[in-house]
Amino acid sequence: MMKTILRVVADIALFAMIYILVSILSGLLFGAGSDYHFMLTMLVSVAVVLVLTGALERIRYRITTPIMALRDGFDARAILWGVIFMVAVSVVISPLEALLPADRQSLPEGGWTMLTAVVIAPIFEELIFRGRLYNLLRHSCSPSVAVVLSALLFAVAHGSVIVGISAFLSGVIFGYFYLLKRSIIAPIILHICNNAVAYALIVLSYQDKSLQELIGTSNGYFVIYAASLVVAAIGLMHLIKTLYCADHPKTEQVE
Repeated sequence: MMKTILRVVADIALFAMIYILVSILSGLLFGAGSDYHFMLTMLVSVAVVLVLTGALERIRYRITTPIMALRDGFDARAILWGVIFMVAVSVVISPLEALLPADRQSLPEGGWTMLTAVVIAPIFEELIFRGRLYNLLRHSCSPSVAVVLSALLFAVAHGSVIVGISAFLSGVIFGYFYLLKRSIIAPIILHICNNAVAYALIVLSYQDKSLQELIGTSNGYFVIYAASLVVAAIGLMHLIKTLYCADHPKTEQVE
């Protein structure tokens, strides 16, 4: 048990070192300011992290496990359910987020920033966290633990408590869909949908407003919140069942 824990800790530490060093170096190399430089910094850093994480797995375990990319990931009903599940979870945790200091991080304005935030970042972050990092951790821990740990590192990488909470929960959901559909395609699409909504809220200056402020009526808010609790509870049960089946392959697969 102790040997396994040490291997997991070592994998996490090495991944974190790669991620931090590459982020710092790419920032120094390309600088900041324009939305084009923001895109270039993000694109180079995540691409290098993706390659180095695959190399890390090969060095430590003498194999680079393929990232699952079955066409089953293009499942409209599953994607719709995933969006509904994420929205419900976001509504449920909104009172907690309202208690935390608002995130003051800002993004450069422009089309390159939108492309980066909505398309480039989701694709590469899923390939890194639900793909390469998950595969790296799977050498030492179960699928469910690998999903949670990759989601935790995904949250830490966002560098903000309030963003990190939603990023962790989203990361677990993305991992759930990665295992459910056995394809990185599903979490990529869900991640794109999530970032598109988040970016729209930033552009419209709604990111600091609570759900209750946006809705405007108390009765409407409580109805939406109650419905979200039900949806989130159903989603959580299916998520747990999916992770359980992944940990116990002989168990009947979740449909």
